[in-house]
Amino acid sequence: MTAKPIACVQLPPSLESVPAARSCTTAALRAWGLTSTLLDDVALLLTELTANAIRHGHGIVCVEIDLDGDRLTVRVCDEEDSEPRVEHAKSDDEGGRGLWLVDAIADRWGWEAHEPGKVVWFELTTPAPLRCPSPEPAVA
Repeated sequence: MTAKPIACVQLPPSLESVPAARSCTTAALRAWGLTSTLLDDVALLLTELTANAIRHGHGIVCVEIDLDGDRLTVRVCDEEDSEPRVEHAKSDDEGGRGLWLVDAIADRWGWEAHEPGKVVWFELTTPAPLRCPSPEPAVA
């Protein structure tokens, strides 16, 4: 069973949505009192997953975050059903490192089929938030 998201944003399938996803997510995490180191990691990993969803998927991209105790989960949903794969890019390749970064930095990550498409997610362990997030999801 998937936990109900605390924050969610739906974005058009355009590369301009990448900074918007990062900005919305970072604002929520700051409001919850999480550390700047964690914010940097989340921003990097979210950027990679959102860019992948836009480049390789189609349709609306949805970003969901939830905080359950010391576990932060970030999900990026798109309407493409193909399995994400960790690539082993060559040193002169311009891309192909996104999921490698997610694999290297996140405590856990994975993907699940979702109608329509899929959800790619990652988890990070957080220090205790300074403020408790509201129990109802905020939709942006």
